[in-house]
Amino acid sequence: MPWNDEVILISEGKLIEDDLGQQEKTREELKVLCNEQSVVRSEFYQAARAGFKPQLILEIHSFENNNPFEVIFKNKKYSVIKEYTSKDITELTCEEIKNESRWFR
Repeated sequence: MPWNDEVILISEGKLIEDDLGQQEKTREELKVLCNEQSVVRSEFYQAARAGFKPQLILEIHSFENNNPFEVIFKNKKYSVIKEYTSKDITELTCEEIKNESRWFR
């Protein structure tokens, strides 16, 4: 299986304190190689019943998994709606983020 594509995994980082003493979370980005998979029909319809619209599945090596809540793949932003790990491969099921206000947590 070729690992030809790159994805940026975005996860919650450390809690830092600003000059005013307010705490905020940072974001950590990690660029890794991945395989793009298509969403099978049954999974698509099952997710649609729960209000999700999965558009792609990305396979990454499990040791590179930083528990992302969002990813950037081919210059598009996606929300991770499901994560499945089997041995040394983790599948990230993703839904495109179309509303920019949803991009920031």
